Amino acid sequence: MRRLLIRADSSSTIGHGHISRTLSLSERLKYNFYITYISIHTTPFAENKIIENGYYFIKINSNEEFLNLISKDDAVLIDNYEITSELEKEIAQKAKYTITIDDYCNRTYFADAVIYHTIGITKDDYLDKVQPSTKLYVGLDYCLINQVFVDYKYELKIPEYLSNIFICMGGADPENYTIKRIEEILKIYPDITLHVVIGGSYIHKETLKNYDNYINVKIYTNLNTVEMLELIVNSDACITSASTISLECLFLRKPLFICQTADNQINYYRGLLKNNYAQVVDNIGNYQSKDWNKNLEISFPVNRITINKNLQSIFEICL
Repeated sequence: MRRLLIRADSSSTIGHGHISRTLSLSERLKYNFYITYISIHTTPFAENKIIENGYYFIKINSNEEFLNLISKDDAVLIDNYEITSELEKEIAQKAKYTITIDDYCNRTYFADAVIYHTIGITKDDYLDKVQPSTKLYVGLDYCLINQVFVDYKYELKIPEYLSNIFICMGGADPENYTIKRIEEILKIYPDITLHVVIGGSYIHKETLKNYDNYINVKIYTNLNTVEMLELIVNSDACITSASTISLECLFLRKPLFICQTADNQINYYRGLLKNNYAQVVDNIGNYQSKDWNKNLEISFPVNRITINKNLQSIFEICL
């Protein structure tokens, strides 16, 4: 089997999004490649996740060191904003096949394939930024979320009133949007139950101690995929950052209220709002069930059956 080198970082400011979504992809590819993660920035939580899933992990000090690790028979998957056009070109020249996961559509791309796995950007937006031979995989049919969420057979239940809300601002949340959301919601719904999920790199745990004696504020950390799914399924609505966690909520057909917590979320944030798949978090106080039934059942354009096939097909040329 061919090696697949995955260049992705994590930290208390970067978060774990790059690791999480590439792990979702790796799960679909692990029987076809020897998978190795390569990071400059990392956390113990991210390293443990990679190793627990059965993949190799290499810590490096520079991208020059990364270039020296690449052989002509390797496939390389890039999910890293520090990779410039010039560096990507060097990688593509050394590797057998290069794939880039992108969120910005803001530079020239030299990869053999580019994946943009949400909404807010179209293939046409990339056409003047890629090479003539570059393959583009754009949209929710290439969604990089865990297989558990894709396979779950949801039952659409839009509550008339909200009694409990799921809150997750991502794995790191360096600006502590988590505490802001808790404070805002309790002002509007003082008796509602909040299920608040924080990640392994959340650095503001001290601020949550104020809620230790609140029986209606429940804090969870480092949940596994099944635990996360069950928590979302049993919630009436979700408040999340415009990141992979929001996609997971949409796959479970939950009323979703979002905020942008990082620059890389801007296109997806705008796309969710434009297509009425989510509302801004400030609207939570005006919740009405009639706003959600049609959009969540009919309009969310995801073919669950083909997602796995689509993602695997991207890498078929590497085999």
